[in-house]
Amino acid sequence: MSEPLHISIILKKIIGDLERKIVENSFADNIDWNDIVGEDIAKGSKLIGRKGKKVLVKVKDTCYMFEINRMKEDILQKINSRSGEEFKDIKILLIMEEN
Repeated sequence: MSEPLHISIILKKIIGDLERKIVENSFADNIDWNDIVGEDIAKGSKLIGRKGKKVLVKVKDTCYMFEINRMKEDILQKINSRSGEEFKDIKILLIMEEN
């Protein structure tokens, strides 16, 4: 049987994980998504953050998913030049919201 962990160790890990996620996702606030993809595509998609060298984008249906995939190289080039980072891919999350 393993020794129980002190609550401070558990909380430190949880807080560290949360801080990392906040930093990863706050980068999206500094990027003008409308300017990157255009107003029409921005209506059905949103830059929500990053995970490692991937940009995370949520879309509301498969039409937007197709367009983001079609524009992927151009999107990555624009994001990289504006953020000063070197993202390699886009992860698209299909999130269908109920009306």
